[in-house]
Amino acid sequence: MVSSILETAKLAWPVPDFSTLSRRQKSISVGISSRRAPGPLKLLVDSTGIKFLGDGEWPARKHGTLRRRQYRKVHLAMDTATGDIRAVEFTSSREGDSPILPDLLDQIPRIS
Repeated sequence: MVSSILETAKLAWPVPDFSTLSRRQKSISVGISSRRAPGPLKLLVDSTGIKFLGDGEWPARKHGTLRRRQYRKVHLAMDTATGDIRAVEFTSSREGDSPILPDLLDQIPRIS
């Protein structure tokens, strides 16, 4: 999947296979650099739900649900000028964007 995404984006980046990632996952550190646009930082904050437990849509429609599906929310803060994700927070499905905003802002480094 990652290979096809990179091909679509016309990026010639190497993609490690699963066994390589499994061996290195304890020691791998990923540094994500963020681009800085001139002027003040303008953030777009939104969230989406991710189902992590429960039946899929087709089995639920065909056989009925056996248990309640459970969701988590992913809150994202995106720089509108560059399109980079600057902060991420995972919460329960009951949390809104407003109470999470201070946690998202704490993840963004301050430039003096």
